[in-house]
Amino acid sequence: MKGTFDTISRSEKQKSAIRSLWSPPIVVDDFLSSEELEVLRRKISSKESSDSHQGGKKESLVVAQMAGAELPLFFVRKMRKLVKDFRIRGLFAFDSNTPFMIHADSGLDPSKIPYKNFTFCLEDNVFDEQLVLYNAYSYFSVSINDLTKFVYSKAVLDDYKFLLATPDEFVASPNGEMATNAKPLLNKLEKEVLLRHIPDVEKEKFDVVGLIPFVKNRLIVFDSCQLHSGSAKVPVQRSAMKRMIIFTEHTGDHGEK
Repeated sequence: MKGTFDTISRSEKQKSAIRSLWSPPIVVDDFLSSEELEVLRRKISSKESSDSHQGGKKESLVVAQMAGAELPLFFVRKMRKLVKDFRIRGLFAFDSNTPFMIHADSGLDPSKIPYKNFTFCLEDNVFDEQLVLYNAYSYFSVSINDLTKFVYSKAVLDDYKFLLATPDEFVASPNGEMATNAKPLLNKLEKEVLLRHIPDVEKEKFDVVGLIPFVKNRLIVFDSCQLHSGSAKVPVQRSAMKRMIIFTEHTGDHGEK
């Protein structure tokens, strides 16, 4: 009998296609004009939001869902100047009082080729929160709970090689040497400060290879497959929607539909 992860396994051909699309992050400051930013904020504020409880410590995540077709055309046009051959598979704006945990956004549909995340910062980042990128990629969307269950067992990794890419696969990327081979950016003490919300086993397992501050009107583009999290900050009262996340899949020729 097939298990849950057998149903979302991607073929070696698909994984090769996915790896060929990996590339270093793109950061664009002053992405929108002040008028465009106001139009976007009005669009988001008009959407109904829901409060998703995150745990037992009064942590919460307020999310405003949007359809890809609702994204202003000026925003999409600017996205396409940076990245080609993509389709928006989902997006939302959110407001949280806690940093997010390690995960990837590769999707659970094995017939799709996950591509890029577009993260847009909607307001000033007064708590110096950062996007944290790790030296591992996942072939399917994975949360911290999945990682603790599956990543740390060699027997499981032998059976489920599609869970995580290996460092050798990073080097084999047609785009050249990836950031995953870069020197770790944080030592153990720095990890304890910036990643104090991440369980110790994850801090020990993965190295940080990218730290990108969230800055108002900054767009950050990175691989959906790359494991990432937020950096720790003091929990605060929410004030407004802080960021918008756009998930995409690749629409170009990748040899397998």
